[in-house]
Amino acid sequence: DQQKISIRFSTEQYFKVNVEATEEIGQFASETEAKLIFCSSVGVYGAIPKILPAHINTPFQHDNHYHYTKIEAESRVQRLVAAGLNCTTIRPAITYGEGDYGFPYTLVKMTDQGVFFLPPTPVKIHLADVDMLCQAFIAAAHRAQNPGSVYNVADLEPVELKSLVDFIHLQLKGKKYPQWKRLPTFVFRTGEKMAQLMNNELWKARFELISRSWFYEVNSTGKDLGLAQGPTIPTFDKVIHWYKSLRG
Repeated sequence: DQQKISIRFSTEQYFKVNVEATEEIGQFASETEAKLIFCSSVGVYGAIPKILPAHINTPFQHDNHYHYTKIEAESRVQRLVAAGLNCTTIRPAITYGEGDYGFPYTLVKMTDQGVFFLPPTPVKIHLADVDMLCQAFIAAAHRAQNPGSVYNVADLEPVELKSLVDFIHLQLKGKKYPQWKRLPTFVFRTGEKMAQLMNNELWKARFELISRSWFYEVNSTGKDLGLAQGPTIPTFDKVIHWYKSLRG
């Protein structure tokens, strides 16, 4: 889970794992003529991409250290590709499934407790079913792609945050989420600025992810990798069932 890792490990450890270790694995794959499937992240576009939907050539933004290390790792991998490495890069969106206590779990928990507040205007977000992501890795390993190919991996299409929150609340409480639980835009922007001033990358991203739209171009991914991409609703139900099993 990215949020827990960012708390537990230093920026130096991040760099060693995400950048230096990736480069070493890439060099070994090149020397042994193996194919490398590199797991990057849509975070290379920043928490909120400059272009929507973000496509593989959308400008990068190193708006936090995690995103910076993924950008640097991709750069080193592509240099190895230029020297002969056969590599396919997968950029997953925020992934949901059982066992992950990150953004999706937190969204379910806050909705259940009635403490999640929506922005005043519609926001679209783009998540990735973990089972579909696994299919993407397998397909990338077994299907032929041009060396250096890059794919964004996410569900069939983005979902409105309000629709997802309503779906969660319906499954847990039997009714839609209260319409009045919204906050003015300036509250979220103030939270972003305060987090930035405090150099708290985690909280800045949290405010951004629930108050701004973020989604990606994935049509070419489904076509090239032969993925069975489904809609977030009702697939997200697996997280809700898992959460209910934990709650008891």
